[in-house]
Amino acid sequence: MTGFLLSLFVFIPSLAAILLLCLPQSASSVHRSVSGIALGLQCLLGFAVFFLFKSNTGQEYEGNFQFTEKIEWIRFDMGALGIWTVDYFLGVDGLSVHLLWLTGVVMLTAFFSSLSIREKTKAFYGLLLLLSTAIAGCFVSLDLFLFYLFFELMLLPMYFLIGLWGGTQKEYAALKFLIFTIVGSVFILIVMIGLNLSFVDLEKTAMLDVPGKLVRSFNMPAMTNPDAYEAGSFLDPGTYNQVFGFDARVLALVFLLIGFGVKLPIVPLHTWLPDAHVEAPTSVSVILAGLLLKTGAYGLLRVAWPLFPAEVVDIGWYIGLAGAISIVYAALAALGQYDLKRLIAYTSVAHMGFFLLGLASLSTIGVAGSLFQLISHGIISSGLFVVAGVLYDRTGDRIIDHYSGLAKLMPWFVGLSVALFFAALGLPGFSGFVAELLVLLGSFESASQSQQLSIWFSVAGLAGIVVGAACFLLAIRKMFLGKVWLKEKEDWIPKMLDLSTREKTILVVLLFITLMLGLQPNIILQASNASLDEWIQLFPRFGR
Repeated sequence: MTGFLLSLFVFIPSLAAILLLCLPQSASSVHRSVSGIALGLQCLLGFAVFFLFKSNTGQEYEGNFQFTEKIEWIRFDMGALGIWTVDYFLGVDGLSVHLLWLTGVVMLTAFFSSLSIREKTKAFYGLLLLLSTAIAGCFVSLDLFLFYLFFELMLLPMYFLIGLWGGTQKEYAALKFLIFTIVGSVFILIVMIGLNLSFVDLEKTAMLDVPGKLVRSFNMPAMTNPDAYEAGSFLDPGTYNQVFGFDARVLALVFLLIGFGVKLPIVPLHTWLPDAHVEAPTSVSVILAGLLLKTGAYGLLRVAWPLFPAEVVDIGWYIGLAGAISIVYAALAALGQYDLKRLIAYTSVAHMGFFLLGLASLSTIGVAGSLFQLISHGIISSGLFVVAGVLYDRTGDRIIDHYSGLAKLMPWFVGLSVALFFAALGLPGFSGFVAELLVLLGSFESASQSQQLSIWFSVAGLAGIVVGAACFLLAIRKMFLGKVWLKEKEDWIPKMLDLSTREKTILVVLLFITLMLGLQPNIILQASNASLDEWIQLFPRFGR
């Protein structure tokens, strides 16, 4: 049964989406039930893979994957260029296994946050399920072609979810999201073609044993082997080809940084994100922050860094600079926001800047912090957007200055919101503190020992934490404390009902997870150790 766990994890939501097509448009309650059951099963499978995963296997990076499924999908003879193949190749290691249960938790959070959707429920939940399949597929694909298919599949469901169920500027936000992500995907596609024409699948070539024919595949673990590139090919690590005066492999890495950086997002490729968050319904904002940004981060972790390790070392200082700029700029931008959702969106950009800074450090502790940040931010940001959604559902308004003294009207809401705000600003005891501490330790280590980064990048990270804390503390003071004051007092006070059982359950569960990870970080770190050690060792191997 474990041989098909990952396929079930990926495709159960899409099977449910097909079932929705057979149901009448008016059966809203059935649409919700089918979607909830499918996403619940996906969540259970994500946790099942995590609990069955065996950490510390001690195997090489190329073979350190579990629950693998590999079937040849496409084979095409390209004549002199060789035989072109694509595999249906799935697997997880310590770098990705946590993203499975995160996918389950965030998608269930999005589902329970969407129960207020009343219009076009069949289409809404069908798109939500299709989006879940695409995101899950990204996290388990080990064939670059398959990864790219899932990566692209996310675009249309997200575009329609924002464009059809969003706010007053939904068409603008959805189109901006689509244009940014399509342009980013083109950069990834260019590199993918270059890799395929340069890489030779040595194992498949030996198996087929066709004289004069090389087999070219998209096997990502095999692509980490520098000896598997055809001598003299465009992206051969030993050839140093030039394009417009730049090293071809450095340029390929920059293209991947742009492509995945749009989704991460890296400043200045981030401008689509605040607009998308503000216009998206709560459930879609939860997925955007909790999972969609993680696909960009995971692309850097799984594709860009392992396939271009020497180039990461070469331009690591500039990558660290991009992370530091993202942290400081986004934190300062958040400080000037009046819309609660926009504020949370900018803090998300800052938190993903920490991910990039840790990844650029190339230190074990820094990269471990980046992995931790993916999970921590996924949980905390989901909770923050639920908080913003609760307020918007009551009044249709998210402007911070339009509220004061909410602690007297909605004590449960304020108590849980304050706890999530503290988690987001990195208070000790919460997962955010562990993630940021590990990243800063890694960046300090990298600056002091290997000079991969500058010490000022770590200082920028510390400054970002201070400014980010100020954002949330000011929001707490303005909205929750003091005398009760509402912009439309007569109209709004009857609507300011405290959390429902459903809303309370969502926030309590998310807070429990972030507290558990903050107090027991080994839940993530232990399962990642073996894979992370092998991943880090790729970089000295490729050093120039």
